[in-house]
Amino acid sequence: MTNLGTLIDSNNDVLVSNNKALVFVLPNDYTRVNYIASTGTQHIDTRVIPTSDNLVFEWEGRDINSTNSTSIFGSEWAIDGNYSNRVFGGVLHGNNTRRNLYVGKTTGLDVGYRSSSDTDFHKWSLIVNSDHTTYLIKDSIKLTTYSWTNSFNKYNSIALFCNHTSNSFSQKASVAYKYFRMRDEGGWLFWGIPAKRKSDSVLGMYDLITKQFFTNAGTGTFIEG
Repeated sequence: MTNLGTLIDSNNDVLVSNNKALVFVLPNDYTRVNYIASTGTQHIDTRVIPTSDNLVFEWEGRDINSTNSTSIFGSEWAIDGNYSNRVFGGVLHGNNTRRNLYVGKTTGLDVGYRSSSDTDFHKWSLIVNSDHTTYLIKDSIKLTTYSWTNSFNKYNSIALFCNHTSNSFSQKASVAYKYFRMRDEGGWLFWGIPAKRKSDSVLGMYDLITKQFFTNAGTGTFIEG
């Protein structure tokens, strides 16, 4: 095991799960990498299906995808197979100059996502509350709060690098992550750290919560950073 220290948040407070300090322990079978990047054909299925309307998504990412109609993470479901009756799970959809938010039954919210055309990594948080408010935080700056309707998608899992729809993993984007994590009022659901498996040099995300290694479920290979 490689112990790389206790995890802290942006306020330098120790992060806790189940009343225990979170410690980054990566098994010896893996090597941590700075980031993994997709080229538009890769994705990860986190297998996290939310059960709450209080959710926080946090990530450090670089979004260079100028192609329209791509999504950097999220899920959606057509209830009873009816695509006019869809419910969304925090999809940020569009391109790197503007991605609108799709959550619950609310579509196309301009919540201020602007990665623009830079090649920098930015720290983001998407906050979704059961009082039906939602907002983004970019590099510690809180953006405008908006309202959303109905309930969060609890039918299928959250995907990274794309949108997990009822029938497929689609709308794949070219995006890089240094980490991606999710939590609800019960604690951390997923804490993905980019890593490489030593036995075959396969790249993916090691989840500190479930202690599983999530590899590319699409085609091609991730790029190591």
